[in-house]
Amino acid sequence: MLTELYLGITSGKKEATITCDLGKAQNVLVCFIDDKKYEKSDVDISAISVLRWRKKLESLCDSSMESMTIINKVQDLSKSELKYISDTFKLLSLFEYSFGKHELELASVVLEDAVNHLQEFIKDEKIEENIKEKMNNVMEDLFNFSIRLSKHHMAVNITPLSTLRQIVQHAMKIFPKNPYFLQVFIDIELKMYISGRLDRYFSHTIRSVDSPIPVIFAVYSILCRQSAIDKQLYTGEVTVSSAGGLINRIRSYLERALGNTSVCQCPLVWRLYLHSEVFIFIHH
Repeated sequence: MLTELYLGITSGKKEATITCDLGKAQNVLVCFIDDKKYEKSDVDISAISVLRWRKKLESLCDSSMESMTIINKVQDLSKSELKYISDTFKLLSLFEYSFGKHELELASVVLEDAVNHLQEFIKDEKIEENIKEKMNNVMEDLFNFSIRLSKHHMAVNITPLSTLRQIVQHAMKIFPKNPYFLQVFIDIELKMYISGRLDRYFSHTIRSVDSPIPVIFAVYSILCRQSAIDKQLYTGEVTVSSAGGLINRIRSYLERALGNTSVCQCPLVWRLYLHSEVFIFIHH
């Protein structure tokens, strides 16, 4: 709820930035930290108060990280407790962003450090799979929040796309099957009008990931590019269509993916493949 209030993100499928009352958001943050009832009043944001709140949040984060990195403790953590741990780091990140003059880097460092710490911990081969899964769930949630915060920041500030791209690339390196991360990645690259990074990423991921999700998004990215070209053809911005080359690339992606025993069992991938073959046959 706090995240929704601060970032102004609606609860629906689409994200939208709305006007945010900074004073109210900071007041809510402080109420969460001090565990007190919300009251409509100005927040004392003196340096001493900010330092006290930061120390309290950092202490909560340290306790949360301890719970995640001690085997006996993490085994017994429920979904709600894992959510609480994740939300604790989000709260510190929001605090740094709000009281740090909206410096995105300050907020991102909190989340990045937490992810790196957990990632380093699960490298231990002795860690059981169920524990790794719990830690991965927390990391995935933190990445999701970090991306949303970055998108909010970009909506209200002049920020280069490279900032968001760096976060997304880190997220996809660990979670190559996450649909939200893939969608944001495609949106970023299409805005840059450069397809090389998309092609390189999907060419590598399709071969190495046992899931149909990357190849589905790879096809989707090409269809988005073709749609943009069609609009340019309609307006006269370009006079030559590259539909043939893009369709052949779709065929290449699908053929590679269907060579994977896990992916070849997905009906949607086969339908996409048959559709592309029919299209190529008709237009040749």
